[in-house]
Amino acid sequence: MNEKNISREIKKLTTQLEEVKRTIFQERLSEGTFSDDNSVISDLQAKEVILQNKIRELTKKKYSSAVRSPEIFQLEDENGFKQNVTITGEDPEPSLGRISNKSPLGKALLTKTETESVRVKTPRGMIRYRIVARKSSFG
Repeated sequence: MNEKNISREIKKLTTQLEEVKRTIFQERLSEGTFSDDNSVISDLQAKEVILQNKIRELTKKKYSSAVRSPEIFQLEDENGFKQNVTITGEDPEPSLGRISNKSPLGKALLTKTETESVRVKTPRGMIRYRIVARKSSFG
């Protein structure tokens, strides 16, 4: 499966995942409870986990090789501070927002999609970032 097909499959699975989440919410509303004590909700939650795992595996497959072109991420930290970082395979310059694909943050980001979060150990301790946007600098 080439990168374009993987991207299409990820998009399809993400759409399915959103539908499952919406259905879980609607089911909970109709039941008047947010308890997981419902076989329909349990089945939907199992499907949700399966879809999330498929998306994660395809994303890892897509980005497991060396960075072919720089990837640009807009991140938001726990305090709401937003920053752009570029993940590159060569010439990292953290002070300019260019980080290596081999750094802990670079590795973590390359396996995630927009709206997902990552937790990484930094010199300041563990920090959680939410991915606001992600794009290839050449696409």
